[in-house]
Amino acid sequence: MTHCYTSAPVCSPTRAALLTGNYQQRITRNFDWVVGILHEGGGLPASEPTLPKMLKKRGYVTGMFGKWHLGGVPKEWPTVHGFDEFKGFVGGNLDFWTYENVRHQHELFDGNKPIKPKGYLTDLITDWSIDFIKQHKNRPFFLYLPYNAPHWPYQGYEKGLHNLNRDPNGSWDNWAIGGGSMEIYRSMMERLDYGIGRVLKALDENNLTNNTLVIFFSDNGGDVRYASNQPLRGWKCELYEGGIRVPCVFRWPGRIPAGRVCDQPIITMDITASVLAATDTPRDLQARPPDGVNVLPVIGGKAPQIPRRFFWYAQPPGKKPTWRAVRDGDWKLVKQNEKAELFNLKNDPVEAKDLAGHNLQKLNELNKLYAQWEATLPSKTKK
Repeated sequence: MTHCYTSAPVCSPTRAALLTGNYQQRITRNFDWVVGILHEGGGLPASEPTLPKMLKKRGYVTGMFGKWHLGGVPKEWPTVHGFDEFKGFVGGNLDFWTYENVRHQHELFDGNKPIKPKGYLTDLITDWSIDFIKQHKNRPFFLYLPYNAPHWPYQGYEKGLHNLNRDPNGSWDNWAIGGGSMEIYRSMMERLDYGIGRVLKALDENNLTNNTLVIFFSDNGGDVRYASNQPLRGWKCELYEGGIRVPCVFRWPGRIPAGRVCDQPIITMDITASVLAATDTPRDLQARPPDGVNVLPVIGGKAPQIPRRFFWYAQPPGKKPTWRAVRDGDWKLVKQNEKAELFNLKNDPVEAKDLAGHNLQKLNELNKLYAQWEATLPSKTKK
């Protein structure tokens, strides 16, 4: 998929959109940015209909292994959102070797019970996922596998790249930025790739490959320090293409032609709708109307492309600018506070030429579309 978009330029909001099939702001305005760290709450409400809850009603066993980051208190953890099994951590990031968060608190769980295994976090997530596949190979299963890599803290797999030197006072700068290198980032990426290969091999070994839809994608664009989003402009935390347009691969032997390249624009919620369609699972009657559509017929080459229109809202903390964007066909509007930029992605996919001063009609049209969408969202509550 060459035009796959996340619903946000950061992780928590995109994950909320994936599990609900809705723009995350419809759920709670807490998802205008990432949710708080462990024990702060403000995450995905337990009452929210979710993809695993819907699949459970269809007879699927559901498992999640890795990073949650949709609520730091137990009433918002994976097991209350429809996951039969959960091993991983509930915050935004974790030490890959000690399993401590930035506050030096142990944060690795099996369900709601702390566990202290040994090994590199990426490998543990892979191992748990493979065990889940083997255990449930004779029944329908839904596996949500949100790896932490290559998120900071930057810690590699090979000896000499562990990067365990952390500020004993829990300095955020040291945790998020300090000590990394391109070599460490490479190590993290390679171990991630190796883990994905092991999971796919487990499907092969258990004769599940032809009957399993596998979707690989990210929750935001690459971070500025070591990643590369070339040739796209921008980074994680921004609404330029580099912050929200991500790699995405669908694999379903016999249903999706191998090696096909598809230019259909899709967004996170389309993945939700497509999984429900693939499993013949009805959307919960208590859920909001879906913001995504089933794109499997297009991906499989059985239907023409679908016109899509996407919206984004991102409000970082502090004095950083609030981001807004809309893509309608080939046109895209990007705003930082009141600064507006207009791009034609067909002619200018790298967003190098701002047309805002040359096409006021299109600029006004997209501004109007965005205002209409934003009016459908719940109001922000004052803190």
